[in-house]
Amino acid sequence: MVPFTTVLHGLCSPGMADDLRRALQAVEKLQEENATSDGLTTTATEGAAAAEATKRNAATVRAQFELARATVVLAEDLSCRIRRGEFHLQGRLMQPESPASPVVITLALGTRVAIDPVANTVDIAGRVYADVQGILGPPPSATADEGTPRRLPLWDALVTWCDPKILCEIRRNEGFFSRAELRSFDYPTLGTAGNGGGKLSRSAFSSASEQLGRLWADLARDMIRRIERGEVYLQGVQMQPERRTEREPIPSTWAADFNFDLKAGTLTIAGSRYVALTCSLDQAEASCATQPRAEPSLITPSQRIIRPEDVADLDDETILVLLEEHARRVVEGPDAKLIAPGKVSLMPLIKRKMEHRAATGKLLPDLTGEAKWLADWIAEKAPSHHCPTAGSIENSLRSRYRGL
Repeated sequence: MVPFTTVLHGLCSPGMADDLRRALQAVEKLQEENATSDGLTTTATEGAAAAEATKRNAATVRAQFELARATVVLAEDLSCRIRRGEFHLQGRLMQPESPASPVVITLALGTRVAIDPVANTVDIAGRVYADVQGILGPPPSATADEGTPRRLPLWDALVTWCDPKILCEIRRNEGFFSRAELRSFDYPTLGTAGNGGGKLSRSAFSSASEQLGRLWADLARDMIRRIERGEVYLQGVQMQPERRTEREPIPSTWAADFNFDLKAGTLTIAGSRYVALTCSLDQAEASCATQPRAEPSLITPSQRIIRPEDVADLDDETILVLLEEHARRVVEGPDAKLIAPGKVSLMPLIKRKMEHRAATGKLLPDLTGEAKWLADWIAEKAPSHHCPTAGSIENSLRSRYRGL
C-alpha cells in the first residue's frame, strides 16, 4: 500500500500530477501574499490600492482556475485507470458515516472520482474518504470464496505480491516515454506510457531508460528474495536441456542463480530454461512434481553440446533458436565473431545492432558518425567477409536512424 499523496504521482500520469502540484503551490503562494498584503498599512492612493487589489484578485482567479482544471484532468485519469483495473483505492469513510477501519472504495459505472488536493480527500458520489491508499491490481471480488488468489502467473504475481513502491516508481517513470519507446526496451511495461506531450533530450532519454531498467531489475530481485525466504514458490515447464510439457516445481534453493527474462516470461538457471511460470503462496501446491527431473548440476556439459555432425538431424525450430542465439551474441557480446555468411547481406544484422544501441542510449547524435562506428564494428565481427562501407550503411539505414 502507498499513501494517497504518492498515488497521484506514482500511479497516474506524471505530467498531470506535476501540473496539479504546481497549481496547488501557486494558489498557496498567492494566499500567503494576499494575507501579508492585507496586514500591512500603506500610504498609496485609493486608486492605486484598488488597482493592486484588482490585480491580485485576477491572479488569484487564474490560479484557482488552473488548480480546478488540473484537479479535474487528474481525477479523470485516476477514474479511467481504476476502471481498467490497474489499481484500486481504500480509505476511511468520513461522510455520511465514519467507520474506524478503511474500506475498499468502489467506482460504479459512470461515476467519477473528485479530488480535493487541499484536504487530501476524494469524493465519490457524495461519499468523502480520507486516509486514502492505492493498492495495485483490481479490487478483490466480493464473491470470491478465498479472497486473494493463492496462485498466479509470474506477471500477475509481480504486480500483486512484490514491493508496491517499486511498482509505483516504474509507473511514474514509464510516463516519460511513449508506447512505441516502451515496446523497444528489453523489459516489459505496466502500460502507463505518457501521452506524448513531452520529449526527452538524448541524455535525459538515456538516463531515464537506464533508471527504468534498474527498477525492473529491482522488481525481479524482490521476487527472488521472496522465493528465497519461502514466501513464494515457483513452477514452470522445462524447455532446455530437455523439452517437457508439464509444470514442475523449481527449488527455492536455486533462487540466487535465477535469471528472469520478464519481457519473455522465462527463467534460466544452470543451463535449464523454463517457460509458463506460475507462482504460489502454498508450498504444498508447488511440491507435487508431475514427473522426475534431473538436477541441473548433474547434467554434464557433454550432454548439452550439439556437435557439428549432429546439426543435420536438428529440427527447424532448434536451428532457428541457434541462429537467434548466435545473432544475439554477435550484437551484444564484445568478443563473439560472425561466421562469414557467404552471399547473405550483413545489413539486417547491422540494423539490429543500431537498434540495440538506441535502446541502450548509445546511439550517436549524427548518422555519419553512427554509420562509421557500425562499419568498424561489423569489420571486426566478420574479418573474413566483404563488409559494407560507412557510406553504404548510411544510405541503407537513413530512414531507420531517423525513426530511432
